[in-house]
Amino acid sequence: MIDIEKRLSDIVSDLGLDRPFVKGQPVHVRNCWHFYSSGDSVDALFKNAEDFREGMNRIFVVSYRFDILIIAFVLMDTHVHFILYGEFEECSRFVH
Repeated sequence: MIDIEKRLSDIVSDLGLDRPFVKGQPVHVRNCWHFYSSGDSVDALFKNAEDFREGMNRIFVVSYRFDILIIAFVLMDTHVHFILYGEFEECSRFVH
């Protein structure tokens, strides 16, 4: 069983959220990854609005199979971007 409080503490620390932000000072972040697909690989990822909604739902459902946190994502006509928190191997498995 996952210790939720410990996991949240790790996330806060790894993302640098446990320290005050000081303008001009670097923020050291760990276990945060940017994944994206090539915009040249397809003409369109989604055929219509319903296909887009189904894609959004798939992201939500599939994310629960992995020990990751989706920080942000963008679904575009021809490609996607994900900012993910977690171990690299687990984030990569989610994206693939």
